[in-house]
Amino acid sequence: MSIITVGIDLAKSVFAVHGVNDSGKAELVKPKVQRDDLLPLIAQLPPCLIGMEACSGAHHWARLFRQYGHTVKLMAPKFVAHLEDLPGYANLCVGDLLAHADELDKKISEYDRAIAKAAREDARSKRLMQR
Repeated sequence: MSIITVGIDLAKSVFAVHGVNDSGKAELVKPKVQRDDLLPLIAQLPPCLIGMEACSGAHHWARLFRQYGHTVKLMAPKFVAHLEDLPGYANLCVGDLLAHADELDKKISEYDRAIAKAAREDARSKRLMQR
């Protein structure tokens, strides 16, 4: 199985990284990742969903992670929970829901591409886009 969801607790110099597979089982647990080691760690992962608390450095990290094909979601601090403290079944449920949300995001992207293609090929749509 491969990692499909990663949570990162951002800090100034040491980060916590937690990745789960599609059944919610932890496959990547790194409670202390140095700043210089974070990007190489994330870059070697297959594209996955990465969740981080929205803070001053989060947008910078999100841009870097997206360059490696990852989908990054930033969350308001009030919605961030520490998953290592949740019971196993709760962790599994959260992992399933995040995986489902990721699949929905992929479907929405597919629909957007299909609509854009149809619009480029339809004369009426072309006229509307020229206005």
